Amino acid sequence: MVLGIVTDGALHREVLRSLAYTYFPRDVSYVRDTDTYTNSPEYRRLLSITSMYSGERRRYGNTIGSELQKVGTGLIFRDYSLFNWLDRCFNFQFVAPKEGGFHCICLNVSILIPFYTSYVLRVEWNDRSGHWKGPPVKDKDLKNSTYRMLLDRAEKVLEEGLYHRFPEELLGEVIKDVSFQEIGFDAFTFFNAFFLNRLYTRT
Repeated sequence: MVLGIVTDGALHREVLRSLAYTYFPRDVSYVRDTDTYTNSPEYRRLLSITSMYSGERRRYGNTIGSELQKVGTGLIFRDYSLFNWLDRCFNFQFVAPKEGGFHCICLNVSILIPFYTSYVLRVEWNDRSGHWKGPPVKDKDLKNSTYRMLLDRAEKVLEEGLYHRFPEELLGEVIKDVSFQEIGFDAFTFFNAFFLNRLYTRT
């Protein structure tokens, strides 16, 4: 059992929801009630943890990153974690330049619970403007074909470090009574609670 989350192979929604409420106040709008939100014990708890990972605990990410980098021979490796923005995870990415853009093979490792999630972003580049054509797009086909072996090796590194894969089907599940930064009520998900506000790369 992992923090009471996993029992008999099942990941309990209510336990996850309770853990989210540890770091995000219920029924308080981040936009309309900013003072109440930022002075809540939940927000202060989140701020304390992200501050630690911006400072003394950053070395844990460096260690994990060093091990992950070994499995992606020939690819660019980046740590795009932004704990000063209150990200809830390490945001490790392998970058594969492609004609007209990039593929970003992402591993998000939560600092709130011992879980990770992985996915592949497809980024299209406009050579004429020097900007992206649009936001990064999650590509399941690339994850399950082109980069499956790489992800298997990377996930093995994380699981040897006692992290567990967060079930894909729960990532988009909404926690209706929580808001955070630009994410309003009825839009905040488990992915937002334990990982990131949105899919993100700086490539």
